Order: sequence, then structure tokens, then C-alpha cells
Amino acid sequence: MSAPEPAPAFNKTEWGNIPLLTYLNYQTWKETLTLILEAMDAYDIITGEEPEPPQIDIDYHKWKIRAAKAKTMIHLSCSPAIQFLLKGLRSPGAMWTTLLARLENTGTHVGRTTIQRKFRACHLQKDQTL
Repeated sequence: MSAPEPAPAFNKTEWGNIPLLTYLNYQTWKETLTLILEAMDAYDIITGEEPEPPQIDIDYHKWKIRAAKAKTMIHLSCSPAIQFLLKGLRSPGAMWTTLLARLENTGTHVGRTTIQRKFRACHLQKDQTL
């Protein structure tokens, strides 16, 4: 009996392979997925800049399709451990916000690493002081 194959570490998409989101790669994942969601014309749905139109609106069906694609892309680009955090969420905006709250703050390894990375990237100008 052979050992089970490990789960793929990537989600294959028409835009290439997206590394699955883990507790260690949130910033890279977020940047990549933001670009993809923009290419899908769904990023404004995620951020809430484009709210759900009324059902009688002519563009309602198109909006629902874009929202469903965004939700699917977010879910499929997460590792099983991260997918657990999204359990029960049906809105792509809620999924995005949940990941932001859980993975991009000082209470998480990812959040602390992000802050350290941003700090190291800061450079004082000649006339500036700390």
C-alpha cells in the first residue's frame, strides 16, 4: 500500500499557480489574490466598494456571478487549515475581512512578521530622526 499523495501546495488557475494560503504566507497570498480579483473584475465586490445591486437591477445577475467566482477563488486558494476559518461564510467580502482580521494583526505570527518587514523597509531621510 502506497502512502497518500500530499495535498498540492498550489491552486491552478487561468492566471497561473497560486500558492495556497497558510498561516505563514498571508502577505504574498494577499498581493497575488488582489491582482487576480482585479483581473476578474471582482475586487471592488470584496472591498465593498461595489455593493450588491437590487435584484431588479439589470446587472444583478452579472454581479452575482462575479461574487461567486471571487468567493470560489478565495476558498480554493486557501489551505485546509485556513478554509476552516471560512466555514459558514457565504459572502466574499466577509471571507476577505475574516482573513484580514485573523492573519494580518499583531496577535499572529504573520502580523508580527509583516510589521517587521515594513519596519525594515523604512529608511530615514538625511534630515529625519527617530
